[in-house]
Amino acid sequence: MTGLAIHSLIVLPLIYYSFVRKNPLVFAKNLLHAFVTAFGTSDSVATLPVTFMCLEQNNKLDRRVTRFVAPIASAFNLDGTALYAAIGTIFIANLSGIELDFAHYLAICVAAALTSFANRGIPNAGVITMILVLKAGGIGPSHIGLLLAVDWIMNRCRTCVNVFSQSIAVAIVHHSVEMELKRNQNALEHWPVDELTLERKKYTSNR
Repeated sequence: MTGLAIHSLIVLPLIYYSFVRKNPLVFAKNLLHAFVTAFGTSDSVATLPVTFMCLEQNNKLDRRVTRFVAPIASAFNLDGTALYAAIGTIFIANLSGIELDFAHYLAICVAAALTSFANRGIPNAGVITMILVLKAGGIGPSHIGLLLAVDWIMNRCRTCVNVFSQSIAVAIVHHSVEMELKRNQNALEHWPVDELTLERKKYTSNR
């Protein structure tokens, strides 16, 4: 829980401010509805419709960016899940009196990052994938029951961290292409009025 708190309250806001140069607290406040949905569903993919709404209506991000980047981020940007698997494995190793060297730590981090992609739409699947991370660190799965009692709440917390991280990724991409989007939008204004232009205006008016 401490690792997730540090990552979501310190690391991610610093990353957002470093790239976007805006207040991360305001950005996070506008994502409150998405956080509540993520906590209830335990799945960042199921939260996507609400995430779209928060990013586009509350944070004023371009629809063309959010609809392209957010689904990709929800599939590959699962740092909350990876962080939980790595820290949980190291916690079990220390509790079991198993000494880990640098190679074990590296294997645990790589395995946690890779297995985090396998949790698609399956609440509480982190316990299953953590067995693979334990094996990568040379640790037996006999003590994994220690995490079962708190996994139901940790699953929801790491989903909220995933949604926050994915939203920051969308904001960073939007900031990097914002000028290009404006230039393209201005260029479209000089198109002749035809059926394609009418469809374009209908699309932009509904954003």
